[in-house]
Amino acid sequence: MSRWHECTLGDVLTLQRGFDITKAAQVEGSVPVVSSSGINSSHNAAMVEGPGVVIGRKGSLGTCFFLDRAFWPHDTTLWVKDFKGNDPKYCYYLLGGMDLAKHDVGAANPTLNRNHVHLLRVSVPDVDTQRRIASILGAYDDLIEVNQRRIAVLEKMARGLFEEWFVRFRFPGYGEVPVLDTPDGQLPKGWAWGTIGEVSQIIKSGSTPSRKERTYWEDGVLEWFTTGELNNSFLFSANERVSKIAVDANKVRVFPVGTVFIALYGATIGALGVAAVECSSNQAALGLVPDGVRMRRWQLFHTLAHLKDWFISVGQGAAQQNISKEKVAATRVALPPARISELFDRVAAPLWELRSVVERQNSHLSASRDLLLPRLISGQLSVTHAERELERAA
Repeated sequence: MSRWHECTLGDVLTLQRGFDITKAAQVEGSVPVVSSSGINSSHNAAMVEGPGVVIGRKGSLGTCFFLDRAFWPHDTTLWVKDFKGNDPKYCYYLLGGMDLAKHDVGAANPTLNRNHVHLLRVSVPDVDTQRRIASILGAYDDLIEVNQRRIAVLEKMARGLFEEWFVRFRFPGYGEVPVLDTPDGQLPKGWAWGTIGEVSQIIKSGSTPSRKERTYWEDGVLEWFTTGELNNSFLFSANERVSKIAVDANKVRVFPVGTVFIALYGATIGALGVAAVECSSNQAALGLVPDGVRMRRWQLFHTLAHLKDWFISVGQGAAQQNISKEKVAATRVALPPARISELFDRVAAPLWELRSVVERQNSHLSASRDLLLPRLISGQLSVTHAERELERAA
């Protein structure tokens, strides 16, 4: 049976302030420099040997990072100088589950004081139990990481397929199709130049639902997103709301399922999303519904993704960069015969459906881990029960 005891965090580990280093002083190398927001650069020298744990001290408070190799903890962080015989990975989860941000002592800038943090009361088990807890939570993280790699592979496959067909024009049967010179560049015979506006319905703010249609939302709310939540994938496919709003026919506008969104303003210009359900947003997102013949959903999505750098380059505005609805609509693209458009979406759709399945799996795994973490760390949930939960999740 595991043995737990009450103590202060300072009895479990010792935190130390990180080491200052400017961007200019960093020399390109393999050593990660860990700031309060994570690993954003590297250096050729380390200050601490791994394994190690780092938490945000200034700015982003309480963020927690585990390093299995030598690293440089930045001055904006605290790092564990002494684990006092405790398991490092367990300490990482312990700190990550303590909601340290609420212990802010900064006046103008959010700040953690390590002396205050050391005095926080915790309940800690014996080292063997610590390792079992770390193993359980680590297994969830490993499963999530594997799925993230699967998602990256699926995304790369779909993007590569688009570039092969629509950029290099190596579509099925391309060897039998001559390439012709046109005023706007070379195109295979049977292809044509057109604009996105000619092959898509471009909706700046959606369509207003009728009073009858509003009964569709039994709970009286509609899925709602902001452009910061466009993640170049499905929106709401994990059966989780990003946020919600009350349905009001005078104010709310609705985008249909399958709408492809592109962000128009600021740092998110060019970010994309696809509506998995009927939803709404603010004016910062432009919705596009392809005509289904000359342009289809995934063809349109990858066309916009391929043009992202160009959209950013033509952004205008002094205070905030933006692209206009008219600019997007007037963008010229190569349009294949309808059979090529149909075939591409037929081939690409299963890749995106599988990606959606994997994303849902990750959503459930993350939710399970986040529920387990505080209960395991506090001793409210037995390790044996959590191990059985992991078996079912895996």
